Amino acid sequence: MKYLLLIYGNPLNWEHPLFLRDPRFLALPEEERETLTARATALHEEITESGELLEGRALGDPAHARTVRVRDGITATTDGPFVEAKEQLAGYLLVDCDRPERAAEIAAGIPDARFAAVEVRPVEVRPVEVPPVADRPPSPAVAEDGGERRERLRPGPGAAPRARPRRSPP
Repeated sequence: MKYLLLIYGNPLNWEHPLFLRDPRFLALPEEERETLTARATALHEEITESGELLEGRALGDPAHARTVRVRDGITATTDGPFVEAKEQLAGYLLVDCDRPERAAEIAAGIPDARFAAVEVRPVEVRPVEVPPVADRPPSPAVAEDGGERRERLRPGPGAAPRARPRRSPP
Protein backbone atom coordinates (compact mmCIF):
# COMPACT_ATOMS: atom_id res chain seq x y z
CA MET A 1 0.00 0.00 0.00
CA LYS A 2 1.22 3.49 -0.78
CA TYR A 3 1.29 6.20 1.85
CA LEU A 4 1.91 9.91 1.51
CA LEU A 5 3.96 11.28 4.39
CA LEU A 6 3.16 15.00 4.60
CA ILE A 7 5.99 16.81 6.34
CA TYR A 8 5.14 20.05 8.13
CA GLY A 9 7.48 22.76 9.35
CA ASN A 10 7.66 26.32 10.56
CA PRO A 11 8.07 28.72 7.61
CA LEU A 12 10.08 31.33 9.51
CA ASN A 13 13.25 30.07 7.84
CA TRP A 14 12.36 28.15 4.69
CA GLU A 15 15.56 26.34 3.78
CA HIS A 16 15.48 22.56 3.53
CA PRO A 17 15.83 20.41 5.52
CA LEU A 18 13.84 22.60 7.86
CA PHE A 19 14.65 20.75 11.07
CA LEU A 20 18.30 21.87 10.78
CA ARG A 21 17.18 25.50 11.30
CA ASP A 22 14.53 24.88 13.92
CA PRO A 23 15.40 26.72 17.17
CA ARG A 24 14.53 23.60 19.20
CA PHE A 25 16.98 21.55 17.13
CA LEU A 26 19.66 24.23 17.47
CA ALA A 27 19.13 24.28 21.26
CA LEU A 28 20.05 20.57 21.52
CA PRO A 29 23.56 19.60 22.58
CA GLU A 30 25.86 19.16 19.56
CA GLU A 31 26.13 15.39 20.09
CA GLU A 32 22.34 14.99 20.02
CA ARG A 33 22.08 17.14 16.87
CA GLU A 34 24.70 14.97 15.17
CA THR A 35 22.90 11.77 16.24
CA LEU A 36 19.54 13.03 14.97
CA THR A 37 21.06 14.08 11.63
CA ALA A 38 22.82 10.72 11.27
CA ARG A 39 19.53 8.90 11.99
CA ALA A 40 17.77 10.94 9.28
CA THR A 41 20.49 10.04 6.78
CA ALA A 42 20.35 6.37 7.77
CA LEU A 43 16.53 6.32 7.45
CA HIS A 44 16.73 7.82 3.96
CA GLU A 45 19.32 5.23 2.90
CA GLU A 46 17.27 2.40 4.44
CA ILE A 47 13.99 3.24 2.71
CA THR A 48 15.78 3.94 -0.57
CA GLU A 49 17.61 0.58 -0.52
CA SER A 50 14.48 -1.33 0.55
CA GLY A 51 12.48 0.19 -2.29
CA GLU A 52 9.93 1.70 0.12
CA LEU A 53 10.77 5.27 -0.93
CA LEU A 54 9.05 6.00 -4.23
CA GLU A 55 9.45 9.77 -4.31
CA GLY A 56 10.15 12.73 -2.09
CA ARG A 57 10.09 16.46 -2.65
CA ALA A 58 10.59 19.64 -0.68
CA LEU A 59 8.04 22.38 -1.31
CA GLY A 60 8.85 26.02 -1.97
CA ASP A 61 8.42 28.83 0.50
CA PRO A 62 4.74 29.36 1.39
CA ALA A 63 5.31 33.09 0.84
CA HIS A 64 5.32 32.27 -2.90
CA ALA A 65 2.19 30.09 -2.80
CA ARG A 66 -1.23 30.98 -4.14
CA THR A 67 -4.58 29.66 -2.95
CA VAL A 68 -7.35 29.43 -5.54
CA ARG A 69 -11.03 29.06 -4.75
CA VAL A 70 -13.99 29.06 -7.12
CA ARG A 71 -17.37 29.92 -5.60
CA ASP A 72 -20.50 30.45 -7.69
CA GLY A 73 -18.35 30.65 -10.84
CA ILE A 74 -16.10 33.37 -9.41
CA THR A 75 -12.39 32.64 -9.06
CA ALA A 76 -10.61 34.15 -6.07
CA THR A 77 -6.83 33.92 -5.77
CA THR A 78 -5.02 34.91 -2.59
CA ASP A 79 -1.34 35.02 -1.74
CA GLY A 80 0.04 32.23 0.38
CA PRO A 81 -1.71 29.27 1.93
CA PHE A 82 -4.84 30.06 3.91
CA VAL A 83 -3.72 28.61 7.18
CA GLU A 84 -3.76 30.11 10.62
CA ALA A 85 -1.09 27.83 11.98
CA LYS A 86 2.61 28.05 12.64
CA GLU A 87 3.27 24.78 10.82
CA GLN A 88 2.78 24.55 7.08
CA LEU A 89 3.28 21.82 4.51
CA ALA A 90 7.01 21.69 3.74
CA GLY A 91 7.37 18.54 1.66
CA TYR A 92 6.38 14.95 1.23
CA LEU A 93 7.58 11.40 0.83
CA LEU A 94 5.64 8.78 -1.09
CA VAL A 95 6.37 5.36 0.38
CA ASP A 96 5.20 1.84 -0.39
CA CYS A 97 4.83 -0.26 2.78
CA ASP A 98 3.24 -3.57 3.65
CA ARG A 99 1.55 -2.19 6.76
CA PRO A 100 0.32 1.19 8.01
CA GLU A 101 2.45 0.69 11.13
CA ARG A 102 5.57 0.65 8.94
CA ALA A 103 4.54 3.94 7.30
CA ALA A 104 4.05 5.44 10.77
CA GLU A 105 7.45 4.07 11.83
CA ILE A 106 9.11 5.80 8.86
CA ALA A 107 7.23 9.03 9.66
CA ALA A 108 8.41 8.89 13.28
CA GLY A 109 12.00 8.62 12.05
CA ILE A 110 11.78 11.89 10.11
CA PRO A 111 13.31 14.59 12.35
CA ASP A 112 10.55 17.06 11.48
CA ALA A 113 8.13 14.78 13.40
CA ARG A 114 10.01 15.77 16.54
CA PHE A 115 9.80 19.52 15.92
CA ALA A 116 6.60 19.88 13.88
CA ALA A 117 4.51 17.02 12.42
CA VAL A 118 4.45 14.31 9.78
CA GLU A 119 1.00 13.22 8.65
CA VAL A 120 0.57 9.70 7.24
CA ARG A 121 -2.16 9.32 4.60
CA PRO A 122 -3.02 6.20 2.61
CA VAL A 123 -3.08 6.80 -1.14
CA GLU A 124 -6.23 5.64 -2.89
CA VAL A 125 -5.48 2.99 -5.47
CA ARG A 126 -8.73 3.00 -7.38
CA PRO A 127 -8.37 4.48 -10.83
CA VAL A 128 -9.87 7.83 -11.65
CA GLU A 129 -12.83 7.25 -13.91
CA VAL A 130 -12.70 9.38 -17.04
CA PRO A 131 -15.58 9.05 -19.50
CA PRO A 132 -14.66 7.79 -22.96
CA VAL A 133 -13.89 10.52 -25.49
CA ALA A 134 -17.16 9.86 -27.36
CA ASP A 135 -19.15 10.56 -24.17
CA ARG A 136 -17.42 13.85 -23.39
CA PRO A 137 -18.74 17.15 -24.71
CA PRO A 138 -16.50 18.66 -27.42
CA SER A 139 -13.74 20.91 -26.17
CA PRO A 140 -14.30 24.57 -27.09
CA ALA A 141 -10.63 24.74 -28.16
CA VAL A 142 -11.13 22.08 -30.84
CA ALA A 143 -12.98 22.70 -34.11
CA GLU A 144 -15.63 20.29 -35.38
CA ASP A 145 -13.14 18.75 -37.81
CA GLY A 146 -10.68 18.10 -34.96
CA GLY A 147 -8.38 20.99 -35.88
CA GLU A 148 -7.52 23.92 -33.65
CA ARG A 149 -9.94 26.85 -33.80
CA ARG A 150 -8.44 30.12 -34.90
CA GLU A 151 -10.77 32.51 -33.13
CA ARG A 152 -9.94 33.64 -29.64
CA LEU A 153 -12.21 32.13 -27.02
CA ARG A 154 -13.13 34.29 -24.05
CA PRO A 155 -14.30 32.79 -20.78
CA GLY A 156 -17.55 34.01 -19.28
CA PRO A 157 -17.59 36.49 -16.40
CA GLY A 158 -15.92 35.11 -13.30
CA ALA A 159 -14.57 32.02 -15.09
CA ALA A 160 -10.97 30.99 -14.69
CA PRO A 161 -8.79 31.79 -17.72
CA ARG A 162 -8.14 28.84 -20.01
CA ALA A 163 -4.65 27.51 -20.53
CA ARG A 164 -3.31 28.11 -24.01
CA PRO A 165 -2.58 25.03 -26.07
CA ARG A 166 1.10 24.21 -26.28
CA ARG A 167 2.65 24.45 -29.68
CA SER A 168 5.34 22.10 -30.87
CA PRO A 169 8.68 23.78 -31.59
CA PRO A 170 9.39 24.23 -35.33
